[in-house]
Amino acid sequence: NEFENLNDDDPGLESEGSSPPDPILGGGGAGRAELGLTGHLTYGLINSIVQIPVMLSFCKIIFSDVFFLAYADQLAKLVMFSAAVHSACFSAFSQMPFAVGQVQDAGLIFMSMMATTLVSSLVDDVPAEEVLATVLCTLALSTLLLGLALIATGRLKLGSLVQYLPLPVIGGYLAFIGLFCGQAGLGLMARASIKSPLDLLKLDHKELVLLTPGLLIGILIYALVVRVRHFSVLPV
Repeated sequence: NEFENLNDDDPGLESEGSSPPDPILGGGGAGRAELGLTGHLTYGLINSIVQIPVMLSFCKIIFSDVFFLAYADQLAKLVMFSAAVHSACFSAFSQMPFAVGQVQDAGLIFMSMMATTLVSSLVDDVPAEEVLATVLCTLALSTLLLGLALIATGRLKLGSLVQYLPLPVIGGYLAFIGLFCGQAGLGLMARASIKSPLDLLKLDHKELVLLTPGLLIGILIYALVVRVRHFSVLPV
């Protein structure tokens, strides 16, 4: 009986299923999923601040071949626009009211390989403008087909088939995504081409100076996220 009457005796403890009001979302409990205008604007602002540099990095990773340097400005704008469309569609059509639209890094490996392979096979025989158009159309169509396949998988209730994929395959792929993005990030900071961990040994003094601040900040952010459980450490 003591435990059953605990909430009645102590007004500071709330009953099951309730939660204190949130300063951004407003209300509590079930009301957390219903964002007001302030909540939408706040989440959108934070998401934009975080995603803009990430999208620029994705652009650099996807179009890493030297052929794309002449079109870097246009490609960056194109990637930003596609990310905005992706996020808007995800937020508008998702059945999860708390969904925040973001572009993931899972497809970077394939998109980068497709772009690089197409350039290497066409650049000697086809005008540059046609090479660029071919790459962009291929990436757009492959992304569209993947999206349609995912929609069909969800509509047909086939998501359970994923469990038949061997765990080492999934784990290896996810680990390689981390390695791939890590190498690309180090290369962006050092302004050098890093295709394997051994390439780090080939960096000169200037490249190491450029690399060190970003590496230290990354280690600091990771340490804070692991040790400090507060939303202000990493908002998204």
